[in-house]
Amino acid sequence: MKVFLDANILFSAALPGSKLREMIQTLLRHSACVTNRHAREEAERNLQIKHPDRVTELRDLLTRIPIHEGLAELAAVEIRDKDKPILAGAIHAGCSHFVTGDKRDFGHLFGRTVQGVRIVTPRTFADELVALCLADPIAKKLDLIAHLARCPRVEDAEHSSELFANGKPLLLADNNSGVIPADLQKRAV
Repeated sequence: MKVFLDANILFSAALPGSKLREMIQTLLRHSACVTNRHAREEAERNLQIKHPDRVTELRDLLTRIPIHEGLAELAAVEIRDKDKPILAGAIHAGCSHFVTGDKRDFGHLFGRTVQGVRIVTPRTFADELVALCLADPIAKKLDLIAHLARCPRVEDAEHSSELFANGKPLLLADNNSGVIPADLQKRAV
């Protein structure tokens, strides 16, 4: 899995108490995250305007996220010209996911795959990660499940209480067998 982070994700990750920052840090431990200079510059420009005190936080985060330089040729996809280099960067980088909260510019593409890259909101991405982890509980993904269960998602945290029992992940709560409770197996499909 390789994840491209849009400018608004980087912007939000620089804000105090950001759950997106925690998600990015977890992803960096388990898979590849990338962005490009177009997304980086847009995030920094918007932070300079709205939260100039957080630019240092963004720059610190970006020291751990590789900046991809190439741009792919875009097939016919309706997006604004300013967003084309960002999506083209995700495609060229060979990303599986393009994570964005930009409903105005990318909302019509949410849940669709464009030239091999699935365009998703942070919540959809978190839901897909939880389903992936639940489908493969033996893998070294249990701390990712625990992290996502602790972190409220952008829109809500409806599944977090369902993933824990008595302070332990449900996958480990009963007998460490790795058996997924039946009601959670349905969510992984």
